[in-house]
Amino acid sequence: MNALKTNKFKVGDEVEIVSLQGTDGIGYRGDCNVWIGETGVVTEVCWRDMPYKVETNGVTWSWSENNLKLV
Repeated sequence: MNALKTNKFKVGDEVEIVSLQGTDGIGYRGDCNVWIGETGVVTEVCWRDMPYKVETNGVTWSWSENNLKLV
């Protein structure tokens, strides 16, 4: 029996950026200047090639669940 994968976060969840793995830059995500420790809100689930779209500082970016933790 195959188990269905469930999403760790849902739209509206507040999350914290905890990792920049898979991003460029040192200490921040180079393409969007998002820092580890910043918080944001999940705006979409399963968005394009990344599992989550998160609004941080009025701008939305895509993230994997390994980059986020629930606040």
